[in-house]
Amino acid sequence: LSEQNLKFARRLADRAYVIDKGEIKFEGPIAALDADPALRRSYLGV
Repeated sequence: LSEQNLKFARRLADRAYVIDKGEIKFEGPIAALDADPALRRSYLGV
């Protein structure tokens, strides 16, 4: 699944990857992505 809408993706998956310019910047549980404000600002725009 490749999805930019985190709200939708978290209903379907329990893990997430953030890929920027072909490089994996984050790999782990969606809960950890939700809990990291800097990562959310940088890659999710929130």
